[in-house]
Amino acid sequence: MKGGYRQPFTRNGLNPEIIKYLKGSRKTDELISYYNNLVDQIFKEDSISDTLHDWTKNGPSYYGWKSVRYFLFEYELSLQEKSKTDRAKIDWAAFSKEDFQSDYFTVEHIYPQRVRSPYWAERFGALSTLQKRLLRNSLGNLLALSAPKNASLGNRPFPEKIGSTGTTVGYRFGSYSENEVSLSTDWTSDEIVERGIRMLNFMEIRWRLNIGDRSQKIKALGLQSILKRST
Repeated sequence: MKGGYRQPFTRNGLNPEIIKYLKGSRKTDELISYYNNLVDQIFKEDSISDTLHDWTKNGPSYYGWKSVRYFLFEYELSLQEKSKTDRAKIDWAAFSKEDFQSDYFTVEHIYPQRVRSPYWAERFGALSTLQKRLLRNSLGNLLALSAPKNASLGNRPFPEKIGSTGTTVGYRFGSYSENEVSLSTDWTSDEIVERGIRMLNFMEIRWRLNIGDRSQKIKALGLQSILKRST
């Protein structure tokens, strides 16, 4: 993104403003105001969808976003709130401490980075290398895991990732985010696009942004070429 803006995470950890918020010395409204000002700086030249689209062109795309854990954690909390339960399935301290460049125990690619199963080849094999990369690292394909044991399923076909009766390993038994994904019967580019749009809808509400309509959100995800191919 333009301007070298300050993200919620710095290179060595959390942004100081978030630390103050978590310690109770910053009110929610103050933190929102802080990020509103940052957003104004980030997008003063281009629309949000245009800026995000340009950003997806870099190699890791959303997976390389240093704030992705913070966003996925907020999304998890929103699903917990919808479930109307006080039970937290992800501990923030454990979830946030890993290095996103080398650890895969808390944030998983649903459509895996290393494809070994015919299941994935059948659904994504006809795509170009660029399209595969965009889908793998897209927001809708990134999942907050509640337990490292689910990371062992990383390269398995989607039905195995969901889990089955007689076992406690699988999305059915994981975080609220995993539970939501487990409701899908298949995992294709369409599911990645639709989940990404839902997550951007949440981002708009939570962070008081205006990304735009459905087509602008698809652009923000960098997935227009995927949809053109499927229509």
